[in-house]
Amino acid sequence: MSATDFGALTIAQKRVWAAETWQAGRDESFWFANGYIGKSDSDMNSVIQRVTKLTETERGLECVMQLVQDLQGDGVVGDNELDGNEESMINDAQVIRIDQLRHGTKSKGLHY
Repeated sequence: MSATDFGALTIAQKRVWAAETWQAGRDESFWFANGYIGKSDSDMNSVIQRVTKLTETERGLECVMQLVQDLQGDGVVGDNELDGNEESMINDAQVIRIDQLRHGTKSKGLHY
């Protein structure tokens, strides 16, 4: 019987294996397999929007998602006049930042 020694893989092989495993798991997940997650950034008909385009800033990567709030007014009933009864749409944005949190340590051991 053959066994895989993952410790013997090179760093590049481990990255490829990890990426392929992650992608296979994502594609087989309930949410992705049933179409709840869009297949691309331009797929706006899915319940969960997939965002892959990030903007690089001095503090890391950012995703700016434009949001339009629900209308709050009562609306116009039946054939009543619409002109003059319009409602302004409220636009907002949600910024998601991807950054790192690091800690540094020093040891009082031997210095080479």
